[in-house]
Amino acid sequence: MISSQSVSLTGDNPELEIFLDDWSCMVRFLDDDGTARYKVNVEQSKLYLDIYNHNSAKGDYYYTPIKIAKAGKWQIFLTYWTKVHTGSKVTSRKFDYHIWVEESA
Repeated sequence: MISSQSVSLTGDNPELEIFLDDWSCMVRFLDDDGTARYKVNVEQSKLYLDIYNHNSAKGDYYYTPIKIAKAGKWQIFLTYWTKVHTGSKVTSRKFDYHIWVEESA
């Protein structure tokens, strides 16, 4: 693990940009009619990790490392846990994430 952080976010569909040297990834929290899931995609040369329907007050997580990118000789993986705080006038959540890298063969 090379990076770990805990952040608090507010708003209905918050976004967070994660930086690792020159590399970055935008994390977006989205809602739709589907199940809880994630999707890694590229839009206009920008990397996004879209996290869908993670709205539990008990917490939602992916502890199995998600392969989100390759930068040079490195594979970049991420795990996370997120929890929505209830009882406030503004939607807020806690987001803990961990980044791993592994050298590609």
